[in-house]
Amino acid sequence: MDRQTLDSLYAANPIRAFKRALGEPKHNAAGQQFLIDHVHELDAELTIVALGKPLAQDVEARLEPFVRRLAEVLPQSNPGRELEALRLARVLDPVAWTDLTKRLKGRLPQWKWYRFVDQVRGGRIVNALNVAPSDINPDCFCSSREEMRTEPLVVPLLENPDNDIAARRYVLTLALDVIISVHKQVADLVTLEDVSLAAEARATSTEDRWTPPLPACLAPQVVQRLGHCDDAEALDLFAWICILPDPPGDLFELALQRFKMAPLTLEWHTYLGTHLATGKAWKSKGRAVVEYCVDLNKGFPPALVNASLAAGASNTADEMKAHHTAICRAMHDVAASVLVAHAEDAVNCAEWPAAKRLLSALACLDPGSFISGPVHHLRVGPSIPEEVERLISACERLFKRPGGRSPTVDGFHEAFFELMGGAS
Repeated sequence: MDRQTLDSLYAANPIRAFKRALGEPKHNAAGQQFLIDHVHELDAELTIVALGKPLAQDVEARLEPFVRRLAEVLPQSNPGRELEALRLARVLDPVAWTDLTKRLKGRLPQWKWYRFVDQVRGGRIVNALNVAPSDINPDCFCSSREEMRTEPLVVPLLENPDNDIAARRYVLTLALDVIISVHKQVADLVTLEDVSLAAEARATSTEDRWTPPLPACLAPQVVQRLGHCDDAEALDLFAWICILPDPPGDLFELALQRFKMAPLTLEWHTYLGTHLATGKAWKSKGRAVVEYCVDLNKGFPPALVNASLAAGASNTADEMKAHHTAICRAMHDVAASVLVAHAEDAVNCAEWPAAKRLLSALACLDPGSFISGPVHHLRVGPSIPEEVERLISACERLFKRPGGRSPTVDGFHEAFFELMGGAS
């Protein structure tokens, strides 16, 4: 249809003229120009149709009037029109879509505007970075959930989404998980060296969260981060470190560090216990755990003891019994050694209530005869109250009694119960 006919139809019925022009084939420049001349009269429905209609090659640059018009009328339309407009992202030139998105900012509720941002495309980094939430339904809005959305990461890049240089600088300021995600997609633009440097800078940050799996080269930074992150993140990172072919550092010491930061977390109890699977391990590593639990004075984690007893490679009943006996003996020996050392400090400082609790706890244990000397040495000091003297004497008699040792798990835990004050 030629322009004169369209103008004549417009004079009689404007809406009919618009629809006829929209129905014209793309090579009909007269119909396209007619729409451009009357774009300020189009409603949201007609403007969406116009933008979704392929244009002749020579008028590609003339999308802007329709984009501007849609940005004006869409906020006053119903939600159905907004969803139709979102589908234009599949057919619109990326530059035109970005222009529409920028024009809609502040005109739509923010959470709805984010839907338009989700469809912005540009350079390789923006395309890698701009990922819509997986729970968004493209066929409807869900205000109860979407109103809680955080701002899409690409919003600061909307002015020039094709600029990968600026986008790279921006990405390197984001959380490490985001940097790693972009690196995996565009490794030539955001390199592994960039990731490593970012990890070094964020290792002590409390505003970041690292999510395994991570590049293996970040293991040293993860070790550093384990001293600063929250417990949930630490558990994830520690589990990742444990499966590396060549774990960095002493894993037992790392777990002990986290145990001291979160002594109620069962996972650290279990991990430490599995590494105290022999009497030798208890004497070389277990003392640090016992020292901390004595100082904390909240008892000793049962899960740690259970994991230690279960960690032996014993198969037969006799082997398992021998394993348990060896563990119990080492536990009692280490605990007795720690308690006597603390008792000596308390006696030397005349802290008699503490000395009484420590000696009462010691009396629950069944250590080897080596402990008799240190217990006797407690008498060498300032004038000792009679009640403390009686406890020292009782411990001496207990540890010099004839017959074999019979240390038990219950006796070990009873010592820590007494340390807390017992039933008193």
